[in-house]
Amino acid sequence: MNASALANRPRMASAIPVSGEHALQTAEQAYRRVLADQPGHFRALCGLAALRGQLGALDEARDLIGQAVDIAGQSAEDHVLLGTTYIRINDLECAQRQLEMAVALDEGHAEARFHLANVLSRRGNIANAVIQYERALAINPDNAEAHQNLGLALQSLGQFKPALAHHQAALAISPKSAAIHAGLGDTLRHLGRYDDAIVQYARALAINPGLTGAHINLGGCFHLTGRREQAMRSYLRALTINPGLADAYYNLGNLYAELDNLDAAIVHYERSIGLLPTSAEAHNNLANVLRKRRRHQEAIEHYK
Repeated sequence: MNASALANRPRMASAIPVSGEHALQTAEQAYRRVLADQPGHFRALCGLAALRGQLGALDEARDLIGQAVDIAGQSAEDHVLLGTTYIRINDLECAQRQLEMAVALDEGHAEARFHLANVLSRRGNIANAVIQYERALAINPDNAEAHQNLGLALQSLGQFKPALAHHQAALAISPKSAAIHAGLGDTLRHLGRYDDAIVQYARALAINPGLTGAHINLGGCFHLTGRREQAMRSYLRALTINPGLADAYYNLGNLYAELDNLDAAIVHYERSIGLLPTSAEAHNNLANVLRKRRRHQEAIEHYK
């Protein structure tokens, strides 16, 4: 049996907000009133399609947007609206097609390029997404979200220095955005500028204390700079908000292992694995701690 090295670098995470169902239902009623009077109202069809999709009625959503496609004009704006409606029902292939048509009709349409970049990014075509974000920003350099998303795309390509410039540009435009502070923190962390990252994560959390990803990443920076107690507090805050965070339990397991509190480490690795059974790192680290506890047969099972 060959024990693997302890994989003790902290894991990082993020959170995504959702819309309220009551607001969607209220908007749905308004769209239905419009369509009762004007059955061929293009924007109402698109709006209702998006809302029905968000409420889970995907077949009806597809039927409504199909009606909208049939009556759409040949303007870039109509294709942008169709594209963003397809995005909202998670049909990214059709969304890309509509947004490419919008760009073909109007190459200077910044919104079309921005949404096309978002779709390309979500479909894993990061390199082309970067091109579209850059072209959108060449048309409208004051789009904070485009700078932010371009920064995130560049991060995913490992291009952290160019990403930094775009996160900073986004922050200059929208200084009260928790997501932008967190994105800037992520870039600084990847560049090894942990103290600067800590500042940005703290600012993000001052704006939105519910960002579990920022708590985890703040804890990771504390952990990497030897501030274990502060790291532990950050991970525990994340778990107070959401007890189902495998990464937070994994990171706490690493902290307890470093402190030689093996029983606590075992508990937290096991909780992490219970939430994310496919985590090779958690299985490996749990096996290492079990081996130290002379629980060799259990360790072998986790090394497998």
